[in-house]
Amino acid sequence: MLARHRPIVIPIPQAVVMGACTSLPAARAGQTKEPAAEQNGPKTEHPILWQDLVEVPMLYKARSCEVPETHKRAMKLKDFLQLGELVEKVVAKYKHTDKCTGQAVRKDTVNLYHINDLIVMPLTGPCACSFMEMVSSGPQDPVWFISHWWGTPFLDTLRMMRLHADRRHVSMCGLYWMCTFANNQHNLAELSEPGILDTPFAKAIMSESCIGTVAFLDEEKASPFSRIWCILEDYVTIHFGAQKKKTQLMDFCTIIPEGECESSCGTTNPRCAGILIDNGDGTSKDNGSDLANSAAAWFPGGVSVKAVRLDVTKAQATKENDRANILRLIRGKEDDVNLAIQTRFAPSAAYMAATDIASREG
Repeated sequence: MLARHRPIVIPIPQAVVMGACTSLPAARAGQTKEPAAEQNGPKTEHPILWQDLVEVPMLYKARSCEVPETHKRAMKLKDFLQLGELVEKVVAKYKHTDKCTGQAVRKDTVNLYHINDLIVMPLTGPCACSFMEMVSSGPQDPVWFISHWWGTPFLDTLRMMRLHADRRHVSMCGLYWMCTFANNQHNLAELSEPGILDTPFAKAIMSESCIGTVAFLDEEKASPFSRIWCILEDYVTIHFGAQKKKTQLMDFCTIIPEGECESSCGTTNPRCAGILIDNGDGTSKDNGSDLANSAAAWFPGGVSVKAVRLDVTKAQATKENDRANILRLIRGKEDDVNLAIQTRFAPSAAYMAATDIASREG
């Protein structure tokens, strides 16, 4: 009997409102770089609410560099992982409540909305800079662009990032561009550029150094398929990426829930990450999971079904004006984007349909 997928429902944490920021009282000891408190620019008030419980790492006590061009603010893989360590410590010691759900933020639910509120804005507040400029020594051109939803649990994001780095042979110094840390969260005026290719994310995707876009899909909902800004990133990757000297790759990672995949002998998978790798010809292949036995789990059919049902015109945005403007930008190309995504997920969706039929007949 063919292996089958067992459906599972796991709630996704909702977004919280981003707060204001404050200055950092101390700069790094014995350093040569300029202390954050002495930087020019507007200061915003946002206290470091957890600093009495968790020591602020030396790495985050001063601005390391100034990178005027946002698309050159990619971060090293090791910097993402190091931030993950701080996030775990903060969430373990400091009680933070999600402003939408009223629930305590836990290790397995903390997301980029929480991290922006608790860590990014407070630490960058004194110099009103991007987070990347706190941890890097200078401009860093992107090699991979990350398309994602802020509400995805951050530790899931890191798990997907590790798997992607492994499959694509990205070193700890490999560079990923993520909007949360590349954009100056104190001043997002660049996002209002009238020309699509003038926005930071488009410049990052179109950089000659950038070989591909990787989409991180949260389990169950696959939210990037329903968010208009993610659709715009897909559009730039698919439409304009094809005009680069080397066509932009497009990979997809997701979290595979525990028990999602069942083998013919009845064993099921623990919770893990899965990946679809771009073949370079507009199609994708399932490249296994991050389990020791990679073949024990495969890309979840539920996510694939959402992809093959994609209709970019139904994507949502926090601001209706953003949605209207983006749909206007991609007008006439909607079917091209839908088809490009659907083609990559068709084999996985077809496999799910076949295994469901086999399960019912069995």
